[in-house]
Amino acid sequence: MLCRNCGKQNEDYLEYCKYCGEELTAEDAAAGGERPADGAASDATWGFARSPKWRRPEFRADSVEVEDDADEGDVTPYTPARRFSRTGAVGGEAPDAAQTDAPAEDESPVVPVYGSRRKSATPAEHEIVPVDEDDIVKPEKIRFAEPLEEDYYYEGVEPDEYDDYRDTNRRGGKKWIVLASVAAAVVVLVAVCWIIIGTTYGNLSNCIDHLFNGNPLLQPVMIEKSTDADGESIVVFTVRAPKGTTIRFNINGQTQEKTIESGNSFAGFLKEANFIPTEAVDSDSPYVIVVPDITVISPDGVETKITSFVTTDETIIDIVDPDATAAQRRQGIPIDGFPVRVPELTLTITSPESGAEITTRIVMVTGTVSSNTATVLVEGQEVTVDETGAFTAAVELSAQGESTITVEASKGGYRTARQTINVIYNVTEIDIAFDDEVQFRTRTNTLTLSGTLEPGAVVSMSCEAEGISFSEPVTVGTDGRFAITATIAEVGYYDVTITVVNGASTSTSTVHLERAPENHNDYYGSAFAIDYTRLVSEPYHNSHYAIMGRVVEIIQESPYVIAKLRTTDGQEIYFQYHNSYSGAAEIVVSDTQMYNIACFPNGLYEGTQIPYVYVWFVLKPSA
Repeated sequence: MLCRNCGKQNEDYLEYCKYCGEELTAEDAAAGGERPADGAASDATWGFARSPKWRRPEFRADSVEVEDDADEGDVTPYTPARRFSRTGAVGGEAPDAAQTDAPAEDESPVVPVYGSRRKSATPAEHEIVPVDEDDIVKPEKIRFAEPLEEDYYYEGVEPDEYDDYRDTNRRGGKKWIVLASVAAAVVVLVAVCWIIIGTTYGNLSNCIDHLFNGNPLLQPVMIEKSTDADGESIVVFTVRAPKGTTIRFNINGQTQEKTIESGNSFAGFLKEANFIPTEAVDSDSPYVIVVPDITVISPDGVETKITSFVTTDETIIDIVDPDATAAQRRQGIPIDGFPVRVPELTLTITSPESGAEITTRIVMVTGTVSSNTATVLVEGQEVTVDETGAFTAAVELSAQGESTITVEASKGGYRTARQTINVIYNVTEIDIAFDDEVQFRTRTNTLTLSGTLEPGAVVSMSCEAEGISFSEPVTVGTDGRFAITATIAEVGYYDVTITVVNGASTSTSTVHLERAPENHNDYYGSAFAIDYTRLVSEPYHNSHYAIMGRVVEIIQESPYVIAKLRTTDGQEIYFQYHNSYSGAAEIVVSDTQMYNIACFPNGLYEGTQIPYVYVWFVLKPSA
């Protein structure tokens, strides 16, 4: 709209001209800044008194709040005073000089009053009040708000619809400040709680486990390794539990206890050697995983066995979980136990070498072990170890060709040592033609074997059992004859290997030799009646028996007899009988023929719990 005072254009929403400060009304918009005529034509033009220079307000025009503290009717809006124009007078009559310089006596002049209009006796009468220019307060230039951009307003609210948007914004800002303060306080509280949980419980899971699941530990037991002042390896245990809790360690039958007297944790160490198992350890790894035996006793006496362990020790993690990530290693990984290095025995086989070719069915295995108190097994049979740790064992090979021999050494607190060797048995089995009069059973201490072989061959005999010896090897004469003698010191039976070497060819044969009791009557007379229970429970005890019964089955006839005998009281036994000498009894199956055998225990028959006996003499009573 146009200002009637200065004639400049203002925005429609302003109440005062932003150039001269004159009040703007709807008439200004309609008149375009020119005052309409009062009826009669006149050359005089109307002007407007310039508004006083008010003090510049210290507030923004778009947030003015009118505060009326005067009595109603005392204060009226400021109306500019009319003045006479130099070019004319009211009603179209030009005033003279007196009229322009002084007011008429019957007319009260219109005097501008700032802030209010003074009351007079009549509305038409005004008194002239002299005004000193120095007393007039000149207002500063009024600043007006610049138009705001459209996107400044709240979404969906136009300025015309909601003029008080700035107050709303301020009130909303206060709300956001309050919410932000509450959120910050919550964050700080959560951070403090998280720090407390982390230092006390390690993580939230442990906290819940302790508070709600009744776990006596604040955190899982931490296991680490270190060394003591002497350089020995030690295992460090850190147990986090409430004050007053007792920690009990059980180590190989020994018990140690410690009570947490201050704080919420206990750290102690034990030598790693204390955790080495007392029994032999059969493992390919140099380590054995040991599960600590730890019991936590609460102040009220409740005992809980601990099964939850964790570690951040790199030396332990590299063994139990080498694929663990760097983050897992920093946080600590759960473990079932910790690794303990177990010492190993040193086992050496000195003879034969692996891959060696041998010419006899019986091979002598020799070697040493690092501890003379170790147990050494050769092909499952225990052998004697002397004070130097040396041992010797005879092994009978089962067949020609390649064979594997296994030697094992074990000791409590040590890892079991095991060695295997391969040997090649290339000899050929031959049937030696013995003379007809040769006996393989004797009642004296010597027994001579004779026969015919190729001239120049060398004949020798060997046996792994004790109690028998042989003459030196003999060379077959040009007539092809040989004779070699075996000396048997005690009653017993022996499987003897006869080796024949003829140039590059080696062959063997096995014969069964016996030294029987001298008098069968004396042997029968000193024999015991059958003790079947003892024969089963002690299959190799030193005693001999006279047993009567019928043969119900023949298992083998050559080169010796194996048969099943049913005793007179209905019990069954198996027996071995070598009928390869003159006068040996014939064994047949019969429902009527009774046999009276003199024998000694020889174990249990293959795959059964039936006694197996070795028979010296067989008598056939009348049917």
